[in-house]
This record gives sequence, C-alpha cells and structure tokens, in this order.
Amino acid sequence: FSVTNNGNVTNTNNSYGAISDPKLKTKVELAGSQLEDVRALAKLFCKYNLITDPSGTRQLGLMATSIPGVVDGVDTVSPGLVSKSIEKDGTETLGIQYSIAYLKGLKATGELIEIVMAQQQTIDNQTKLLQELEKRITALEA
Repeated sequence: FSVTNNGNVTNTNNSYGAISDPKLKTKVELAGSQLEDVRALAKLFCKYNLITDPSGTRQLGLMATSIPGVVDGVDTVSPGLVSKSIEKDGTETLGIQYSIAYLKGLKATGELIEIVMAQQQTIDNQTKLLQELEKRITALEA
C-alpha cells in the first residue's frame, strides 16, 4: 500500500480516488472513442501470482510491459496507463493506472450501448416495414 506523489492510493492490484470538481480543471472537452483501446486491452488480460503473496492467490490483470512469448504489455496499446514509481532501493517499478482503464471501459460501454440502440431502432423499423408489406400482400391476395 502506498500513497504516490500525485495523491493516488495504490496497492498491489488497484488504485482509488480522484478529485472531480470542475473548478479544479481546465481545458475540459469530451473524450474521444475508447472502443479500440478497450478492445485491445481486453486481449491482454492474464492470470498470475504475485511473488510477494505466499498464499499463491491467483490474480487477474495486465502487464505494464510485454513478456515475450506470453503477453503484450499495456505500453503497446495505451502507454498512458503505465505508471512508474521509484522504490526505496532506487529501482523503478511499473504499474497500471486501473482507475483510468476502468473509465475507458465505462466510456466504451456507453458507446456500445449507443450502437446497440441504433441497431435495435433499425430492426424495429424493418419489422414495421415487413408487417406493412405482409398486410399489403394479404390484401392483394384477397
């Protein structure tokens, strides 16, 4: 568990919290599509064990950088999600900003909902048209 220099609270598999008051932000604009990033990230999920966990509990998550022959790293898809911290011994440890990844997923989910709703509207319109055509055919046959 640590509190990073930007105020995030992090642990071995997550981070928490964000300030979201508009008065503290500038250059606000709507985010672009996240579908491709989320689609690519979804292909990178893997199971692993943490060296520091003697219980051997399996974890589910992403790797910051690639493990050749095993899995590509998040840095190949969305490098902005990779964070770096300096340990007490001076070594660098990589992490994933899951809180941002979750937001990407939320945005992509909203995009998919819009796509599904548009497709459903098209299906509904086509169904109504078919029903009308069936009525006309029945009337002509009569």
